[in-house]
Amino acid sequence: MTSEAWLAVAMIVFCVLLLAANRYPASIVLSGGVVALLGAGLITPRQALAGFINEGMITVGVLYVVVAGLQQTGAIGWMVDSILGIPRSIRHAQWRMALPVAAISPFINNTPVVAMFTPAISAWARRHQIPLSQLMIPLAFLTTASGLCTLVGSSTNLIVHALLRDKAESPGFSFWELGWIGIPVTITVFLYTVYWSNSRLPDRVADCGFPDDLSGSMGFRRMLLALAILLGFVLLATIGHVSTLRSALIAAGLMLITGCVSVTTAWRAVEWPILLVIATSFALGTALDTTGAAQSMASALIVLTRENVLVSLAMVYMVTALLTQIVTNNATAALMFPIALATARDLQVSVMPFAVVVLVASSASFVTPIGYQTNLMVQQPGGYRFLDYIRFGWPLSLLVAGVTLGLTPLIWSF
Repeated sequence: MTSEAWLAVAMIVFCVLLLAANRYPASIVLSGGVVALLGAGLITPRQALAGFINEGMITVGVLYVVVAGLQQTGAIGWMVDSILGIPRSIRHAQWRMALPVAAISPFINNTPVVAMFTPAISAWARRHQIPLSQLMIPLAFLTTASGLCTLVGSSTNLIVHALLRDKAESPGFSFWELGWIGIPVTITVFLYTVYWSNSRLPDRVADCGFPDDLSGSMGFRRMLLALAILLGFVLLATIGHVSTLRSALIAAGLMLITGCVSVTTAWRAVEWPILLVIATSFALGTALDTTGAAQSMASALIVLTRENVLVSLAMVYMVTALLTQIVTNNATAALMFPIALATARDLQVSVMPFAVVVLVASSASFVTPIGYQTNLMVQQPGGYRFLDYIRFGWPLSLLVAGVTLGLTPLIWSF
């Protein structure tokens, strides 16, 4: 590698170590990394700022407004209360919880889904005397898995889609295309959760402190209107003639115009630090690409795997899955995509299988609470310790890896 490539790798490794230490917000660490790369002349100002006008990043931001409309009208609370019902046992409670999670998560970003479900499920569990420790990690992991079923289910999906369009000159994914891998992964996570949580999760009661009154409904008509807007967004994005970003902008505009959400609430609903992480992580990935570091890493990986395509695919998955345990999912996807793209090009095969494994592995952060924000969000309500994630998550990580690596080449051929 050139001296510029080594310098880029050193700076990015330093950022990764800071993120792993979990002492500073990811947005601050990655912003500092971009400034350092810019100051060292490894990226141009245009490349440093490219993430802020990226279609995937903007789509994530706009969807927060759509979610705010669903939350403020009480639409989510109504759906949860309607479906949860009365559980007969812990396993039955997990089944009942999985239904609304699997129904909503494919269309709404993971973080707001967990934020809305946590108080609903906490109050429901208290009423029926179910230990929250048996429900909170399953909630986070099922939300993550279900988010893999559509293009807009996770910010990671939109990032990889945007990178495919920008870097690989590919049309990216259609709205439902990821369901071919997302649905099998969701089923795997669901079955593991239901049949293994009793033995691998603690039976611990935590004081969640959430009120029982969850709906906050502004009226049944407005709630139905918000649900109709969400349905319209899904249909519009599914048809394919309208881009996902444009569909999201229309839905967000309708939420504001119809009064489903106020401008003030919409502004506060946007997770600005997460958007900053997404925007800055693009620049870090660009530095790996433009300095030749990604190409060098890909060449080394190919030599290591003796030019075996399937082994190379597995290696990309493994490195991505390990990195995402300590670094945010979005940053992991942006850092690993250039390496995956260079690997595919060196092997002279399609980049799509490599893009899919980067996408799934970036989201499959099941072993630590710090790799994915939703894991951290359920730690306090569930009363979990760090080791609880490791004990429950490592077998699941292996299962998801096996499903992904087994199915991806069959669905997206080389």
